[in-house]
Amino acid sequence: MASIYTALDISNYEIRIITIHPGDDDTIISCTLHKQSLLAEQEYTALSYCWGDPTVTDHIIVNGERAAVTINLRDALLQLRNIGVERVWADALCINQEDIQERSLQVRHMAQVYARAVRTYAWLGKEGSDHAMASLIFLRQIMSAGIEIDGIEHMHMSEVDTGIDLDVASACPSCLAKASFQDLKDLFCREYWRRRWVIQEIVAARRVQVICSRESIDLGDLMDALESCKKSKQWSPDLISCCKYLQQIIDIRLQYQSGRPQTLCESMAITQHFLSSDSRDKVFALIGITSDGGRLVPTPSYYQDFETMLTDLAAAVFREHRNFNMMVLDRRNRAATPGLPTWVPDLPVEDPKDLSSILHTELLDSRLLERSLSGPPGTLRVQGVIVGVIVATSSVLKNVPLGISTAEVSSNDTISTATPLTQPQEYYGSSSKTLRVILAMLSLPIEDAYMNNERSQLMTQSAISSQPARVD
Repeated sequence: MASIYTALDISNYEIRIITIHPGDDDTIISCTLHKQSLLAEQEYTALSYCWGDPTVTDHIIVNGERAAVTINLRDALLQLRNIGVERVWADALCINQEDIQERSLQVRHMAQVYARAVRTYAWLGKEGSDHAMASLIFLRQIMSAGIEIDGIEHMHMSEVDTGIDLDVASACPSCLAKASFQDLKDLFCREYWRRRWVIQEIVAARRVQVICSRESIDLGDLMDALESCKKSKQWSPDLISCCKYLQQIIDIRLQYQSGRPQTLCESMAITQHFLSSDSRDKVFALIGITSDGGRLVPTPSYYQDFETMLTDLAAAVFREHRNFNMMVLDRRNRAATPGLPTWVPDLPVEDPKDLSSILHTELLDSRLLERSLSGPPGTLRVQGVIVGVIVATSSVLKNVPLGISTAEVSSNDTISTATPLTQPQEYYGSSSKTLRVILAMLSLPIEDAYMNNERSQLMTQSAISSQPARVD
């Protein structure tokens, strides 16, 4: 398929746009690829979708030649043609997937591709054996009819014609509510919502139209209808679980669209359970929608392996945020990525909040940062003052009443009885959080004179990837 491509002018921010030729429902997709600059004013739309099984394909015509595409992409293009879409960007066709250099260069522009598109179509797939399409109609009816939440509880077949035969006999012969609410799980548990690249595609997009088979709804209307549903007595915990991926995407979108994008580390932590076939996309898929992604990973490259990429990212985070805090993320109880230095945090993290919270807490000194990162690849040199060796930690006195001093607590039997002791890890939630508390205590502000005192013992430690860190 590489023969259908000619080189893009990277200096002119060129991308390729698909022009879909008109055709009947039963005719093969025929289209043409055209190059245009991202700076051009010519309008286009963008497609957000799951690739699907790469081994199950069909043929379409591109620039007069037969080209293999996944079944899901073929179905999406057929539906776009049916609704009159002519110019669209879709990654599998608009990027030469056999050209690693082009793929790497295009990653930097992905967010802008969706941001400049007049509309993004979120393709959930064709109608299947589930009730996903019926759920889309249900949500759209809530918005178009202006039904209040009390009305949702009593929507009847005679009042709202969905055009689909829903089996509601087991719940209520005349009421749609229970069946329709349960069908929402089919809509929001579709694979599309867990795809990692979808995050950036929806977050950066101006307007999003969600499509399932022949039915569609505006993303804003979908979210408004969903908020109404959440007030219903039919809303259940399993529905909350099904919607969590969509909700995470929307939360990131709201921050991004309001000019307060998350950091790359924060986004990586929050989205760590999204899926991608390439481990490097855990980072690449988020670069364009984060506040520091472009600085931390200025030249994303698919030539680079995942371990090297994570190591470079950790060093970049150290420099960007002027601290070594990421080192305290505890991954020793999990199987680490092979070949990853021990000072480089791996994903998933123990607590998604850890990655973001530690960047805003001054735990480790940063004055010798550049020297620490100047060694051989995979090595981190850390210099500091030897304070002592922690051989054990005491239990924790919980729930000390406000206004009572430590001395009063230790001498007051009543208070001691009311405040039982517990182990640090149990109290703080994890060993990594316990370590952060210890570091925070030891890192209280001290005078520079003490740091420069000739009698201070200085230690230089090389943390090589093959040597796990020790905690006594």
